[in-house]
Amino acid sequence: NAKNGRDVSLLVKKGGVQMFKVTWSTEKVNNANEFKFILHDKLEVNPESILFKNIISQYKFLTPFNTRSGEFEFYVSKADKNVVLNKFYAKGKVMKDGNKALELLMTTNEQPYKFELFAPALLGNVKPGMTEAKISVAHNPGQSLEMKTNFQKFTGFKIYKTGSGNERKVEVNGKELVMGDYTLTDNSFSTKLTVGADYLEPKITWEGKLPQNKAEAEAFLLKNNIVVKVAGFKRILDLSLNWKMTKPDFNFGTPENGKISLNAVGHNPRWGDYSLSRDATWKVENKVIEVHWTGLAQFAQGRLATATPIETAFNFKILLDKADLIGKFMKKVNGKEYSLDFPEGSGVMPKIVMGQ
Repeated sequence: NAKNGRDVSLLVKKGGVQMFKVTWSTEKVNNANEFKFILHDKLEVNPESILFKNIISQYKFLTPFNTRSGEFEFYVSKADKNVVLNKFYAKGKVMKDGNKALELLMTTNEQPYKFELFAPALLGNVKPGMTEAKISVAHNPGQSLEMKTNFQKFTGFKIYKTGSGNERKVEVNGKELVMGDYTLTDNSFSTKLTVGADYLEPKITWEGKLPQNKAEAEAFLLKNNIVVKVAGFKRILDLSLNWKMTKPDFNFGTPENGKISLNAVGHNPRWGDYSLSRDATWKVENKVIEVHWTGLAQFAQGRLATATPIETAFNFKILLDKADLIGKFMKKVNGKEYSLDFPEGSGVMPKIVMGQ
């Protein structure tokens, strides 16, 4: 289209009567200063259609609808950065039958940074009556970091220098929680925090020295291996996170690829003994995005406790030119599969498995 994007429309009728209609429209800006992608979509569903009767009307956490429209916008500044990352924002809005159902804003393009989510259907399941979540983060590098929220039990925290060497104070919900010193080297950070009779000693190591300029920051972020070890009175953690990727240029036609791996083993009062692993690879070429994401997780106690490890497998492709999603998104809990399987063909309904 005229805005460097695509327009897609799908209409399904039965006996001359419209069952559902889907329209997509995208816009794209990609130049030396910025990358911007905008998606407009609309779905109109006849309440007599199979789609409405078998899927939409059966929603457990979301609200059913006859007409849903949405707009999503993602922006990255190629010219401006916050410390080491480019400034960006993501925002979106979803309307259902004329009423606002969801609105999202996540931005580092302004100070303080913001995350705002209006989603009554989702947040009401977290806390009855909750309609929106708001988080702001003000960062003064080397001096302070402050987060504020609209949550009832957690209103935020503040970490700031006291003026005595590397000593910092930590405040939570406006009250002083802990004070501690730390040691920072070119490739490690360690500290000891004491709260009453409890203590925590985390140590984080990484490859190479901390970035001092743009070139070093780029190399640090494109490939690294981070190890976290935590010892404490009630908690232990052994975690490794490593990744490697090509430099993204936001041009989905040129080849890009990457991989990331996370492995963690630990113990805490809430979960008991636990383990978690995630492995992901992705590649982009000729306007096709391919992602493989697998993992295992097991917790000895709490709401996430299961008899066998929870399996995760997301394997999919996005064909940008055809506006098509192909692949399977699967979770297996206690041997039962929960999945969505999207066959080839834009607009083709996915196969849904719930607890088989």
